[in-house]
Formats: sequence, C-alpha cells, structure tokens
Amino acid sequence: MINIGSNSNLKYMVVYSIKDLEKLSGIKAHTLRIWEKRYNVIMPKRTNTNIRYYEDKDLQKVLNIALLRKKGYKISKIAELSEPDIVRLTAELSEVDVAFEDHIDALSMAMFELNEFKFNKILDHYIDQNGFTHTMEEVIYPFLEKLGMMLMVGSIKSAHESFVIYFIRR
Repeated sequence: MINIGSNSNLKYMVVYSIKDLEKLSGIKAHTLRIWEKRYNVIMPKRTNTNIRYYEDKDLQKVLNIALLRKKGYKISKIAELSEPDIVRLTAELSEVDVAFEDHIDALSMAMFELNEFKFNKILDHYIDQNGFTHTMEEVIYPFLEKLGMMLMVGSIKSAHESFVIYFIRR
C-alpha cells in the first residue's frame, strides 16, 4: 500500500504501485512506464512525493491489455482503441476457447467487475471442455494463488473475495 498524502479521502482508497500492477498483470514495470509515455494507455496519479499510484480502473485496464497482448494484439493498436472497445474486445476473447492462463485473467476481470454471468460462463466452459479435475488443477488453484497475492497487496475488497468463494464453492 502506498502512502498517498494527507488528503483524507485518498487515505482509505485501494491503490497500487507500479510493482503491484507488474505482479498482477505479468507486464514488467519498465514496459508499463514506456507505454505511459509513448501511448498514454494508463495515466498514473502521483503522490505528494511524485510516486506513481494506480486505482482499480487502471488495474482493470492493464489486465485487459495483458489479455489482448497474449492474444497477439500490438500495444500500438490497443492504444488506438477507446476504453469501451478494449472492454468489448476483451469480453469477446473471454468467450472463446482460450488457454488456461487466459482463463485466469478472464476470471480476474469477471471478479473485479463482480460479473456472475461472465465468471460462471468461463468456469463452466472450461469444465465442459477439460473436466472438473483438470479445471481445478489448471485454473482454479492458480486463480486462488493469484487471489491470495491480490489480498496480500490489498488490491481486492472483501466483496471480491466473497464473490469468488461463493462461485467456487457451488
């Protein structure tokens, strides 16, 4: 967690450092900094001491970009897309058969959006294609590890954790 100054409204916000974004998205901090300068894909806020920090919407955008990059989209093309187009394209890609790593990213996005339909659809599709045991080993366990990391850096709220636990238990 970053100390973002004396503004009382900001003290209790969930914010992320560039290292947090790197850990959660798999995109190197150096790459994120270059994309900020070259493409303006994300615009960090700054603390009183000029340290970058990011909000939930920034994390969601970076996760969407990470998924699009894994699917072969170039950052220069992604940067030209509007925010709604990035979300739409990511949603479309989440609906097709993708690798288990991409399912983990898609589950993360559904969790952040608290989108039950999307979360269930991703899990059900993978279970139908690969079986329950394989889904547990290749998707759910790695997703829960990622969830644990998000809890450690304070990047998810209790609502997100409850959301995931409810749907995985069913």
